[in-house]
Amino acid sequence: MTALELLQYLRRFHNHCSIDLMTRAQLDSIAEILIQAHRETLSYSQAFLDEYGQPPTVMAKRHQLRSIIQAIMNQDDRFLLGDRYAEYGRVEIEDKLLRCRYLLRSDSAVKIEHSIRHQEALFDSTKYIASEVILLVYKFHTQGLDLALAGTEYALEGRSRLEASGVPTFIGTWLYRPDESAPFDQREIETFRHLGDLEELGQEGLS
Repeated sequence: MTALELLQYLRRFHNHCSIDLMTRAQLDSIAEILIQAHRETLSYSQAFLDEYGQPPTVMAKRHQLRSIIQAIMNQDDRFLLGDRYAEYGRVEIEDKLLRCRYLLRSDSAVKIEHSIRHQEALFDSTKYIASEVILLVYKFHTQGLDLALAGTEYALEGRSRLEASGVPTFIGTWLYRPDESAPFDQREIETFRHLGDLEELGQEGLS
């Protein structure tokens, strides 16, 4: 191993925010907050459905979820919530314990962006610059929450929206019910179907 390779290895080893070195345990606190917010949004959606006979709009559910996440993050001393575009639902957080910065984005939004960028690749000469922010990719499903991580980059010219710099690395699944032996209420399953997976489209998460 050369001196340069050793230096690069040591830098990587000491970088707690390296996606390659990130562990499931490091995201436990964030996952718990997301699941709590999802549960409360589910309750909101069910109450709306009971009162009006139809579920709230996707936009209403999305902003309910993100508003709850922002509120919980603001009450937790470990996290610092970014204020840029926060009023529009953008969730960027700094983990002060690990000194990592994350930008929350849904799995479907990342896939759509990747597809569009892939289609435009042959005609796109845009230069991109790497960012220190890590994309925290989430996906809710009937059993729990999946989290993945991806590096980010932004265009040198034009829009400053952060985009995934590669395919997200799957970190793990957090179950809504850690005790898998506990019975799952059928009403909760139906409520989840009404709530959906909260996958957002369009201009969500402006950067």
